[in-house]
Amino acid sequence: MVLPNHGFCPSHASRVTQKFLTDQQVQFLKPQQWIPNSPDAAPCDYFLWGHLKNKLNKRGVSTLRCLQKAFREEVKKIPQEMISRALKSWPKRCRQIYYAEGRYLRSIAEFV
Repeated sequence: MVLPNHGFCPSHASRVTQKFLTDQQVQFLKPQQWIPNSPDAAPCDYFLWGHLKNKLNKRGVSTLRCLQKAFREEVKKIPQEMISRALKSWPKRCRQIYYAEGRYLRSIAEFV
């Protein structure tokens, strides 16, 4: 099953895009089902940025150019299994946010 989370990009919410996905029999979240402004629901927020921040802090970069280079290197080092675990936790996290009525979740690192 493919369940893309498009965020709030207007082109993703367009009728044309939604009709295309429906015609292709792709299950997707309709715009009214999206979770607004919730870092608990965005894989980059609940996994990627914190992981990269820890790695980059250990490197002690001193210039913007070094930071950009280190960022690219660290992204390439992330094991696919770690990314898969973060993405696999997404449906469960969405359910938890729903049951928490949109409040922030307390435990956000259970997939690491």
